[in-house]
Parts: sequence; C-alpha cells; structure tokens
Amino acid sequence: MAALASGGAVLVHCFRGKSRSTTAVVQYLMHTGLKLKVALDITKAARPSIDINVGFRQALMDLEKELWPHEPPSVLLSLKSKRPVLTSAARSTSNASSSATASCATTFSASSSSSSSSSTVRGRAPPAERQ
Repeated sequence: MAALASGGAVLVHCFRGKSRSTTAVVQYLMHTGLKLKVALDITKAARPSIDINVGFRQALMDLEKELWPHEPPSVLLSLKSKRPVLTSAARSTSNASSSATASCATTFSASSSSSSSSSTVRGRAPPAERQ
C-alpha cells in the first residue's frame, strides 16, 4: 500500500500470472471501490492473457455480492471450466485405472536408511530432500 500511495508500483505474480495473481489484483481493486467488471477490465488491459479459474470466478462474484448487496452484478462470469474437473471419487477411480496418471507420481524414500517410510509426491521431492 505504501508503494502505491507514493506513486510506485507493485509486482504481483504467480506461476503463470493468469489466475491466482489476477484474482488477487481484482480482489484488491474491488476493495478499493471498483465493481467487478471495471476491476477485470483494468486488469485485462494491463495483462491481456488473464484466465481466472472457475473457483476464483465464483469467489469474485460472491465478493461483489458481499460488497454491494443491494446492486445487481456488474458482470456474470462463466462458471464453465475449459478443462475437465474431476471430483475426488472420480479422481481415485481414474488413478487406479490409468497407467499414465500412475506414472506421473514419483515415490521418494526418506533419506535415512533406518527409516522405511516413504511418501508419494507428484513430481517433487519432500522438502528435506530438495536442494
């Protein structure tokens, strides 16, 4: 806030800068008094590649209702996902039957030879083993 108040800039980022960081910026703009549509338009003008995920879209629409309960929504965002969304039951069924999914999981053993515990982490070693 101090950087913005003094005329500076703030860098907000996430892995691709399309959903999480965009949602944070839009939420901040809404808390400064802008309606969802205006906040999205400003954010889209600064970063045209934004692509807010379905859950965050719903959260932003809910926030607008909370901030302006007696006004109609400024925009209705699509809640259809571009990617298939699996429920936990479907995910466990597909994991059991899909060799491609099973091959994505990597098992990392504890570094101590006396310990027989291991954990399955998708593509990343446990924190103690990362360097």
